[in-house]
Amino acid sequence: MGTVSEGIEIKFCLNDEDGNRIRAHHDELLLPYWKECAAALRHWSEYYADESSIKVFIRFIETPNAVLDVQRPAFEQSRIKVILFCGSGHPGDTADFARKVLQMNHFLTEIALLRSCSLMRI
Repeated sequence: MGTVSEGIEIKFCLNDEDGNRIRAHHDELLLPYWKECAAALRHWSEYYADESSIKVFIRFIETPNAVLDVQRPAFEQSRIKVILFCGSGHPGDTADFARKVLQMNHFLTEIALLRSCSLMRI
């Protein structure tokens, strides 16, 4: 129906035997799901957002350039006010992504690139 709460959280929740958070590694088989996520963001922004905007949190999921390239057009065009990447494993790629999105998306007010964020919630 196009309704959302304050945000969207995409996360991988698994700890190793020492209690440390494990990051989900990228697999090419996941690209169709990332494409679907991007399409959903664009669709919501175009048809349902009205004056609303959302937060998008991606936690402990590896986001190499293959993923970021799929997401970039949606993040540049959608009504997103906050983006958080936590434990993405590719800080340089993610920083470049953030720079490009900030230049294009005028709804965006905050981007956070964090190594660890186990205590943060939307």
